[in-house]
Amino acid sequence: MKEYNPHKPINLDDIILPDSVKMRVSEEEKDMLFEETDSANLTQGKGLGKRELKIAGIILCAVLVACVPKIYLANSIYYLSKDIALLQTQHDTLLDENKRLKHDLESLRYKFIILEEF
Repeated sequence: MKEYNPHKPINLDDIILPDSVKMRVSEEEKDMLFEETDSANLTQGKGLGKRELKIAGIILCAVLVACVPKIYLANSIYYLSKDIALLQTQHDTLLDENKRLKHDLESLRYKFIILEEF
């Protein structure tokens, strides 16, 4: 460790790490490591190969073949159920109207019978 000088500010690296530990890797070693990684990256190639792209395409097609019919059927069922609900509402409305008309007819018959008697 360096001696303490009251006129010079203390550097945190001088306190924590001694000089022998600071330079573990020399500049030449760093350059050699970078060259090795660059050459390794060049020999591996860039991106995906033809085989990987074919496999990805096959998987994508399989997923589409599996999902598209399900989506189509779900949409068809949804729209059919909407149509059924609309028809059910119309049916209920017509039944109520039929009851009302029967009631009106019965009241008219009753009035007609009463008027004929007098």
